[in-house]
Parts: sequence; C-alpha cells; structure tokens
Amino acid sequence: MKKSLIAGAIACAFTPAFAEEVSTFDLGTVVVTPSRHAEPLTQTLQSTTVIAREDIEGAGQQTLPELLQTKGGVEIGVNGGPGQVSSIFIRGANSGHTVVLVDGVRLDNITSGTTALEHIPLTQIERIEILRGPGSSLYGADAIGGVIQIFTRRPVGSGFDASLGVGSDQMGRASLGLWQRWGGTQLNLRLAHESVNAPSATNDRATTWVYNADRDPYRNTSLNAALRHDVDARTSLGLTVFAAEGVAHFDAGTPGDALKKERVQSVSAYSRKRLTDDWASLLRLAQGVDDYRWINVNYAPVTSTQDQLTWQNDITLGRGARLTAGVEYVAQKLSSGTPYDRTRRHIASGFAIYRLDTGPHAMQLSLRHDENSQFGGHTTGGIGYGYRVSPAWRVTANLGTAFHAPTFDQLYYPNSANPDLKPEKSTGEEIAVHYAEAGREVSLTGFANRIRDLIAFDQKVKKPTCPWGCPVNVARARTQGVELAASLPLASQWRAVARATIQEAVNADSGRRLARRAEYYGSLGLNWKSGPWQVGAEVVGSGDRFDSINEDPSSHLPGYGFLNLRAAYAIDRTLTLAGRWDNVFDRTYELVKGYPARGSTVFVELRYLPR
Repeated sequence: MKKSLIAGAIACAFTPAFAEEVSTFDLGTVVVTPSRHAEPLTQTLQSTTVIAREDIEGAGQQTLPELLQTKGGVEIGVNGGPGQVSSIFIRGANSGHTVVLVDGVRLDNITSGTTALEHIPLTQIERIEILRGPGSSLYGADAIGGVIQIFTRRPVGSGFDASLGVGSDQMGRASLGLWQRWGGTQLNLRLAHESVNAPSATNDRATTWVYNADRDPYRNTSLNAALRHDVDARTSLGLTVFAAEGVAHFDAGTPGDALKKERVQSVSAYSRKRLTDDWASLLRLAQGVDDYRWINVNYAPVTSTQDQLTWQNDITLGRGARLTAGVEYVAQKLSSGTPYDRTRRHIASGFAIYRLDTGPHAMQLSLRHDENSQFGGHTTGGIGYGYRVSPAWRVTANLGTAFHAPTFDQLYYPNSANPDLKPEKSTGEEIAVHYAEAGREVSLTGFANRIRDLIAFDQKVKKPTCPWGCPVNVARARTQGVELAASLPLASQWRAVARATIQEAVNADSGRRLARRAEYYGSLGLNWKSGPWQVGAEVVGSGDRFDSINEDPSSHLPGYGFLNLRAAYAIDRTLTLAGRWDNVFDRTYELVKGYPARGSTVFVELRYLPR
C-alpha cells in the first residue's frame, strides 16, 4: 500500500476521538454471533465488537448507522440526514455483503439486498454484535463482509422506564418501557417515537433534477414486545414482535414534497428446550417484512416478506468439545406495483459448527450448504484457530468462504434483469494478536478478502430479459488491510479507546478504488467517570473516497474529521440527565455525493430507570 495511506491511518489512530464501548476482551461479556452459541467474548476466534446499552445511551440523537460508523471496520454511506437511505461497508465489502439480524431474524429487503438500518431506532436496542469477516458458513448468503446482530431491549422482572429528549432541528424523542413478571411468565413492551425537522437531504452537488433546497423532516414510531413463559426449568416458549415505521421527506426534483414511508417488522415464535444435560434445542418460526410506499412521487410500492424456520441444536460432547447443528428454511416473497418476472423463491439450508477448547488451544470448524430454488446449491466453510501464549497474550487465525445471492432486482426486474446470474463468491482470511492485562486491552488484526463473480451492469450484453444491457458476473474485487483496537486506562477515572482501519479496497481487474471506500478511517475516544458524572469526547475521521466505480474526479469526496462531546449526570439512583453535542465545529462533509452529512447538533435527554 502507499506510504500516504499508512501514514494517514496511523494519524487517524492516534488523534483524539472517543467512544466508550464494550471491549473485545471484556471478561463479563457473552456473545452468540461468532458461533451461534453463547460464549465469553474472550474465547471468540473471529474479530467481534460489542456495542453495549451504555454506549447506545451515550450516542444521544445519533442514528444507528452513525453509531456503527464509530466502531472499527465499518464505513457508512447516507443519502442525507435522519431517515434517508443508508448503506454500510465492513472491511471494504459492498453494502449488500452484510447480514443484518434483529433478534435472530433477517430484515433485509429482497429487491435491494440491504437492510433499512436508518429506521431501527437506538431507543429499542439493548446491544449490537458486529462480526467482521466471512460469515456465510454460519448464517448463509450475503455474509461476505460480516454479520451485524441487533438485540432489542427486554429487562427481566417488573418495572418501567421512560425517556424524553429534545435537540437541534426541532428534534424530539420519547420512549416508554413496561415489563412485568408473573411466576414463570415475563412480558415486555416498549413504545418509542422521534421526529426531526432535518435540513435538505441534498445540496447543489446533486443532479439538477434531484436537488431541492427545502427541509426534509423525518419521524419514526416503533414497537417492541416480547412474551416468554418458562414451562419448567428445561423448557421455555416465547413470542416476539418488533416493528418500526419511518416517514422521510426527500428530494426528487418534484414540485411537491416527496415522501417515503417504510415499515420494517419481525415476528417470531420460539421454543427452547434442554432435552438432556448436554443437549439444548431451539425451534423458531419467524417472519421478516420490509414494506415501503411513496407519496407525491411516481415509484411503485414494494413489500418484501421472508418466512423463516430455524431448528438449532447445541450438544456438549465432553473434553472441551461442542457441536452446534441445525437446519433453516427461508421462503421469500415479493409484492410490488412493478411486474417482476418472478416473485418467489426459497432457500433450504443445513449447518454444523464444531468447537474444541483444550489447554491453550481453541479451534472452530463450520460448514453450511444452502440450496436456493433459483440458482441451486452453494457450500461454504470456515476454520478458526486460537492459541493462548500466556494469560495476557493470544493469537487467532481464520479462513472462510462466503457468497452473496443475486437480488430480485438483478434477477427479475422487467427489461433489466438476468435470471442466469450466479452468486458472488469470496474467500477471506485474518490473523490477529490480542493483549489484555490489568485493564489494558489491545488487538491488531490483518485481513484480506478476494471476491469474484461480482455482478456489474454491462450495456454490451443483451438478452430477452434485458434488451438494453444486463447485469452479469464479470467483476472481481480485492480488499486487504489492518485493524487496530485499543482500550487503555490513563488514570483511575480516565480511559482512552482507539479504533483505526487501514485498507485497500479495489476492483481487482482495473485497480481502481471501490466506490465510497476510504483507505483509512477510525475513531479515538476519551472517557471520564467520577461519582454521578460521566463525560466523553470522540473524534471520528476518514480519508477521501470516490462516489463512482472509475475514480471520476467529479465524484471525489474529501476526507473528513469531526468532534463529538457528551456528558451525563445521575441526579439520583433512578434519574439521569444526559447531553450530546455532535460535530462541534460544524464540519461540512459528504458520505454520498450531493447529500450533505449533518452539521453541528445538540441533544438533551432526561431518563428514568429504576435500579
């Protein structure tokens, strides 16, 4: 890589920018995403970051994509302010190369292949697990860059909490959570609403037929409910519902006010059963829905539905060995005003994950086969190894394959689709060194990913289903880089947290950089806690990018850096007053050409939570 790239990443890593987060080595943290089984974060073999509820509360009026942006290995693109279309890039992979789960349920839209993260409110989230690297052998199609799993809030016992916040641009946010336990039955209910009179989603760099200088308000209403009944010490039954509806004004060059109303929703019923002391089983029936409608603009509505069945078994084999195995079935259905050539397909899958811990050694093997009714079968695998050199030092290495299934738009959209498309495939590897001792935690990870059969549009290829050009499997991509994560105590009440990524994400055929991917980015944070006070600062920075596939100079997006400040004061054991000032110096920058990121904003919130 170029010297300037390395120098820039080092500068990004050691410039003050600060976000408190659960460390990769936090002894009290348990995760499930890296192996589909609950295990201490200290024992995971793949690079995993956890964002805890405390970090989410400190995020203030930030959106979910903005929160993810501060965590290493994740870049974002946002078409303007709150509620506008967002995309994420993990380790330089495409926006459709990440699986997003909400309480284990897929919520991606099958036409675009991405998840509407912009409509999932932070007030509903308990924690987030980010798995970086190939994950298809665990979760199937689309996990080329990684997996993001979101867990909604579900306190145990009986009580209630509430919050009320106001901020810049007439920002308002309110939430109310209620939970009650009767014997072996637990009920949770949470309602939330927020609105903001955001500035224009576009600027004069946008195409002339799009730009409109008016304001583009956004509002979001969400519901999270869960009912669990413990039949006995070995059996529990549950029902969960999550739904969020966002209404975003946007610029479409029309005289009237264009709006997009989108609803993301998941419903699941499950049974957890411990069949023996060494065998636990999960059976879950779920449905994920993404539905959007347009107002004052002539676009067709789309409803994406995925019915999902999972049967997973966790078996303890003894002598440090464990087997996780199961089957999954997904039925995808599309309903739209656009006459797609096909509107249904299904995927049947089987998977197995073997884990062995013996002495200082740890190993994980994973294998999965997905049989897609559209393009046939695809098998992926992964192998991970870890060695604890000493109580403080550990090294890990991983190798895995992954794939991305073509979307319904690429396969069946009228006059521009190619039903003969194959899946995009990848091979990725990483090697990491971890250190954790006396509250000091550092990890350094090198990664590489080679993606082939990338789908690109070619005007020269013509078929009856795409008479003016077709999407075809012609391109290749290569991503490689280094990630740094550190959490260090500076004094008894101070802690610094740093994350930085140096990467090269390019088209392997042309050598040109992939769109919206920077060569370096990261954050550095400083946190102070004393008595009832918590204070923090973070600087988030990124190098330049191009919003095109050919490094067109007119699409150049300059690098940026901005400072955020936050503070919280515990008035008593139940009441907290918190505030956040984002982009303190009102830096102007773009994540997408013609769509300005938010300027300086302030948010203040009062939270009631019984302890």
